[in-house]
Amino acid sequence: MHPRVSRVSFRVVLCFMVLTLGSILAGRSSNRRFISSGGFRGWKRVDGRLRHQAHSRGRILRAFSSQPSAPPVTVYTHKECLNHRVMFHPECPERLRHLIEDVIPPLQEELGFEVVQPPRLPEKNELARVHTTSYVDSVYDAFSQIDEGLVPSVYLDADTEIMPGSDASILRGAGATLQAVEDVCEGKALRAFVMVRPPGHHAEPNAAMGFCVFNNIMVGLAHAQAKYPDVIQRAALLDFDVHHGNGGQTACWSEPERFFASTHQSPLFPWKGKADDTGSAMNVINVPLAKNSTSADFRRAWEEKIIPTVRDFAPDIIFASAGFDAHAYLTLTPTPHLGVNDPRAETC
Repeated sequence: MHPRVSRVSFRVVLCFMVLTLGSILAGRSSNRRFISSGGFRGWKRVDGRLRHQAHSRGRILRAFSSQPSAPPVTVYTHKECLNHRVMFHPECPERLRHLIEDVIPPLQEELGFEVVQPPRLPEKNELARVHTTSYVDSVYDAFSQIDEGLVPSVYLDADTEIMPGSDASILRGAGATLQAVEDVCEGKALRAFVMVRPPGHHAEPNAAMGFCVFNNIMVGLAHAQAKYPDVIQRAALLDFDVHHGNGGQTACWSEPERFFASTHQSPLFPWKGKADDTGSAMNVINVPLAKNSTSADFRRAWEEKIIPTVRDFAPDIIFASAGFDAHAYLTLTPTPHLGVNDPRAETC
């Protein structure tokens, strides 16, 4: 996400996974897989909002009542993702700490899902499925310079700075994503939610961007296709952040077995994601939304444009890049962006 912190509950992503994407999952074979990676912070403790969150909890439990006996989702995170801290920066450890300490425990008790902190770290060649070798090497060189005390920090681009401890957070984020992919593809998890930071969806194959170093969700998608070619041929990446997931679009653009879809405010950083960006094989769909678009606009984009196209693409696995800064209450700048606030949209 870029440029500031979003505030929405983990329970919201569960609702979105089961209800909003349910129309896709219900129409597909039972072996279709789902992985989500999100960037957000928790809920505000305001009376009206808390009542609304309680309503969402009921919807989650009702939705899961029709699911198989396996836990509805397995959560992947790592405490070392708290290490990355840039002073006075909105993308801060408190975003993840709030989820780990305040949001996850009561939901875990109610819903019975497992929380995993995998020891997995990425290999360079796994990162290089999405990023250029020269870029991967440059990031590792920056890690080494900081670890050896040669420099206090390194700017990978104008607004993406890494500090002491950033290397552990960045690599654990990619590693957790890879482990989640393996568990879902091997049937050890029904769905996966990867709860890591720093975020990734702006990272381009050859450059950091918008607080993002490695494009974790694309690294996971590429890993699924590379490691499980007999099972995973076609993969879809759905992005509903208020900002366009430019890194995902770039990595899918010329790959006909990959599908990318995004709703996002336009015009807005990163100034990409035009409606006529369609990919080399009509495998990209963007639905730009004007500032202050409503919940109805948001739902219409997904129900009438994106979801039918995803069905036609018939992916073997679905990835969701889950940014919740489109919510009317969860603005990331002093003025509102998108105005999504309909509880039916499950971004409540």
